[in-house]
Amino acid sequence: MNEKVDLRGELLPKSFVKKTTSDILLIREVHSKSLIICLICCCLVVSVSSQPLEAKPAQIKVGSKVPEIFFKTLINFPLSSAKLSDFKGKPIILDFSASWCAPCAMAIPKMDSLQRGFGSKVQFLMVNNEGKEKAAKFIERIKQTRPLSIPVIVDDNTLWELFNVRFLPHYVWIDGKGIVRAITNQEQINTANVHAFINGNYQFSSSSKSVAISATALFYSSAISGYKDEQPSSCLIQPAKNDQQQGKIIATNCSVEMLFRIAFSDSAAKTFPLWKTILETKGNLHYSLATATAWDSLKQSATFCYELQLPGADAKTLTQTMRQDLSRFFPLRASLQQRRLSCLALVATGRVPFSVGGKSELESNYFGLKLRNRPVSGLIEVLQQYNRRGIIDRSGILVPVDVELKCALGYVEAVRVELARLGLGLEVVEEEMEVLVIED
Repeated sequence: MNEKVDLRGELLPKSFVKKTTSDILLIREVHSKSLIICLICCCLVVSVSSQPLEAKPAQIKVGSKVPEIFFKTLINFPLSSAKLSDFKGKPIILDFSASWCAPCAMAIPKMDSLQRGFGSKVQFLMVNNEGKEKAAKFIERIKQTRPLSIPVIVDDNTLWELFNVRFLPHYVWIDGKGIVRAITNQEQINTANVHAFINGNYQFSSSSKSVAISATALFYSSAISGYKDEQPSSCLIQPAKNDQQQGKIIATNCSVEMLFRIAFSDSAAKTFPLWKTILETKGNLHYSLATATAWDSLKQSATFCYELQLPGADAKTLTQTMRQDLSRFFPLRASLQQRRLSCLALVATGRVPFSVGGKSELESNYFGLKLRNRPVSGLIEVLQQYNRRGIIDRSGILVPVDVELKCALGYVEAVRVELARLGLGLEVVEEEMEVLVIED
């Protein structure tokens, strides 16, 4: 809180407290002059403040007209900078993404295909706020695996603030007149929607920051609800730090299979692995989102929201409570069992790339990774993010390694070729392990 300061107290030292009448008159003169000086200073400050400054633009929502925007830095484009008006008359789709965002990276090939397919009828623009050097390195890795025709705006967070970007992936659809027609996630990026957009059909779902259920006023609550429009699929497990704080689980627009995987997670950071989850049910609980049509037909009936608020609860208590809730609501049984599963094993096949030391580093995205002075587990963890099949460690390597892969990490054969250069390999094995079984 700002303190109110008495100017006289600041201007008059303590030695002025006990003075004669003449001294007092002198003090008044000094005081008056000091006040005049202060007023002049204040006027100068006001005058300076009133000079034209670059105002921070208000956040743009669906239906708003986008002001003229100057893109200071562009890469993968003939020009190093450009303005929004340079694309005047052409529909624009802004793709806010980052090198660490797996869904963003996996959507790039589809976007590039759409850009090539629709040509000059639409313009995709990627927006990255990680700096020019990192963004350029990210694009270079993409180009090592496939051509890329989409320009990249290297942003200093101006656009991210302007469009209130809080979740990734995040797409902003701007028509030829500069009006925002939709804000969506990657699920709406498909041929049918882009074609409709070009032709003036703007039937998209906009993004939203709201959570699944609002229960901030409750001390304890547990609820399951249906699909929530305008929200991405997401999950948060937030253990309480003390007895007075609320432990929370918030799962938004998740399949039944995903909800059980959250409930059987062994930490607040990770859900139970998908590749270790076995479904023995009549329905397909972990439906495919390969096409927008499949998603649109399933999201209303096959996705749910769950929220739990429990005072003083740690991660284990939260997930155990969630299991009980799911068992009461869904006619399914879920349990941990020992089963034999086929998976991939990382093995040493030749001269192992032991680390030469130095700073521990890990950079990765869908199109490659660079690992320095890190354990093999770091390599496996990254590869697992892009592969539905399980990957386990059978390399026997107990010391840090240096590994750089320049390939699409979602393609096993391409990864095998890169690993072979480093004396490593991926072999198919079958082993008994603990799995999550969901059954009728």
